[in-house]
Amino acid sequence: MTLVYGLGRSGLGVLAFLRRRGLPAHFYDDRPKEAEVAEALALGFAPDWELSGQYEEVVAAPGVPLTHPHLVRLRERARVLGEAELAYRLSPTPILGITGTAGKTSTTLFTAHLLQGQGLRALPGGNVDPPLVSVVDEAEVAVAELSSFQLERVDAFRPKVAVLLNLGVDHLDRHGSLEAYHQAKLNLLKNLTREEALVYNAQDPRVRAAAEAARARLYPFTPGETPRESNLQAALQATRAYLDLLGRRLDPEALRESLQSLPTPPHRFQVFARKGEVVFIDDSIATRTPSVAAARRAGATEGVRVARESSMKAT
Repeated sequence: MTLVYGLGRSGLGVLAFLRRRGLPAHFYDDRPKEAEVAEALALGFAPDWELSGQYEEVVAAPGVPLTHPHLVRLRERARVLGEAELAYRLSPTPILGITGTAGKTSTTLFTAHLLQGQGLRALPGGNVDPPLVSVVDEAEVAVAELSSFQLERVDAFRPKVAVLLNLGVDHLDRHGSLEAYHQAKLNLLKNLTREEALVYNAQDPRVRAAAEAARARLYPFTPGETPRESNLQAALQATRAYLDLLGRRLDPEALRESLQSLPTPPHRFQVFARKGEVVFIDDSIATRTPSVAAARRAGATEGVRVARESSMKAT
């Protein structure tokens, strides 16, 4: 029996994933919302508000830290994992995993878009909506944005292509130390073999050292002058790497067409207004000093100033 700990989009996605497979489960949430509980009940699952059941596995939502007292007690008698591990174990669909302190969403959307242009049914999911478990059954290949919150609870997870963008400073309140935060990110690489590929930032010394210690086929990329250019370089390498694994050639004409229609994720250096010579740019995803600095450098090349608001997202 499985316990799905935490509802929200991740937990409800996991319940729907389990229902498609006819697998039994109960659910629990610390602060249950009426609409979410109703959706879980409609899927055919019952709650365990006392956490009294006997479970082999607990699929915990990424927002629930492993140090939560409930999870600490549950780990004494059950395996605790996340949706990425569950999708990997129960679905045959190949997964491309993308992580880093910054740039994950854009790289994920770019990679899925470029693979679609090459004729593959590539669907993005994970930390970017929708959850990975909601797309993996419909995709020919799933492109997963993975935060440190998700990667801290993987075990056997082994993506066909891993993409490591950068290793900065973030979420020390959750992980306790920079080393623990980086280790969560590096869980993406720990099971790679020569049958998989690793796309990595060749200019980040911590990333480069981790890549050189990995056993995967290496595909380095060089960051561009702007965050968008850097993310595109990573996505191009991820696309090449996956096609190489399939034994397929990159179609250059299809690539040119795809590059003309790249998606623009919201709140990422997005021009939303102009007044005279002043350009207004929404870069509210930038919650870290290095991200703001990168935006200012990119803005300086176009003679604009960058203003930002706070935005919260797991990285």
